[in-house]
Amino acid sequence: MISVDDLAALPTMGLEFVAGQAGGHRMVTWAHVCDLDDPWNWVGSGDLVMTTGPGIPKAPADQVEWLDKIVDAGVSALVLALGPKSPAASEQMLEAAIARKFPVLTGRFDLQFVTLARAVIESSIDAERRRIAAIRRLYDVNSMEVETGQSIGKRLSALEKISGWALCLWDEREDTVLFAGRHAERAGLSDAPDTAAEAIALPGDPHLRLVASPLADALPDKPLLAHVVGLLTMEFRYRGAEQDRLRQSGQELFSGLLAETITPSAVWPELNRRGLTEAVVIACWRSTSDTDPADADVHRRTWLDGLAPLLFRQGSQLLGVVPDDDDLLYRIAEAVGPDVVTGVSSTLTSNSSFPEVVRQAKLAGSRAVELQSPVVRYDDDQTVSMFPATPAEVRSLVRGILGPVIDYDRANSTDLVASVRVFLGNDGNWSRSAEQLTIHRQTLVYRMNKVTELIGFAPASSRGTALLWLAIESARRTGIDLADIVAD
Repeated sequence: MISVDDLAALPTMGLEFVAGQAGGHRMVTWAHVCDLDDPWNWVGSGDLVMTTGPGIPKAPADQVEWLDKIVDAGVSALVLALGPKSPAASEQMLEAAIARKFPVLTGRFDLQFVTLARAVIESSIDAERRRIAAIRRLYDVNSMEVETGQSIGKRLSALEKISGWALCLWDEREDTVLFAGRHAERAGLSDAPDTAAEAIALPGDPHLRLVASPLADALPDKPLLAHVVGLLTMEFRYRGAEQDRLRQSGQELFSGLLAETITPSAVWPELNRRGLTEAVVIACWRSTSDTDPADADVHRRTWLDGLAPLLFRQGSQLLGVVPDDDDLLYRIAEAVGPDVVTGVSSTLTSNSSFPEVVRQAKLAGSRAVELQSPVVRYDDDQTVSMFPATPAEVRSLVRGILGPVIDYDRANSTDLVASVRVFLGNDGNWSRSAEQLTIHRQTLVYRMNKVTELIGFAPASSRGTALLWLAIESARRTGIDLADIVAD
């Protein structure tokens, strides 16, 4: 491409600025001869418009309006080679061009527009050749850097030299510059990315932006910048797909460990491949409000930095096998909700009982909700409460209180435990509980009488309400299925 200043400097053209020389740096991409009275309908952004003047209005106010429409069309400059019968450019029109920094040049009436257009076109073709060569170098250099295992930061440095832009990658959601080229670091762009000339969202991830600022001694070329965006988009789309695959396989591993069809020792090498090489724990993230943790994209967060924890949603809880790292635990909690707290188990080992360690995390998570504490660890003093401290103690409590009722349900296919749970949940209201269970009120009375017969005290009594609620709530908080209690 060629600038308006460069065209005016060509000695063979005889062009002179009459207005808007401050806009002489504008680049010209093409050239058109247009003597119609509406050239803006026939030209495009970056074009040079050349006219002998028959389409120019005579009245100064009309000339100003005519010029404004040309400028609004994105034209780079206007060349007037006026004929003897064409109206002269008024002072008002030239003042409007100066105000908008729009170059207006004049030439002789016998100016050969073809020669001027050829100069523009040849410059554009040459610029396109250079751009194609630069694009090829962009892809070749990026491919070579990937093959040799260079970091994205080093690749950005290599791409800066070719593209003419200082480059860095900014995670807008985290307000963090993830990677920066050398020129971006020297220019301070990595410290203040919001001051850059360009900030382009990577398609597929609106939170990632390529931030670019022209290098001091280079001519910035936006089409080259678009190719840099394309290269990064391909890479991060691949990374995103790989992270999604790891999230899915992690859910399957967690499910197998929880069902004890897989042992921790069997998956330990896989945990190491996922970056879980140090001490690991089970974490339980729970909301202190009625909202569930929003974990749809937590595995894609850039600050995980190659780490692929096992994440598993269970009801309103998000469970995970993660490094025992306070900062990471807080970050995940912040990422999945503003009111999310974390329960942390004891250290998971290759010989651990996985379901037991999960129950520890759930117990700590329940205590974190009670205390409104950001993090509660299973072995902290904070886990001491009115509820049993360990899953084993929960089983013992439930077995001692509800064991006969659970046995009776199993032997007779009845729903006494469920009826007790509903009855307590409705604060002992007979009518509301019967309606919720879709049974007659007298049937519910019969069931509660049967429970009284089995355990030796009435569910509606103060003692019965307290003990039964403590047993059922302890099992729920620890994630223990009541039907498994007696089976143990």
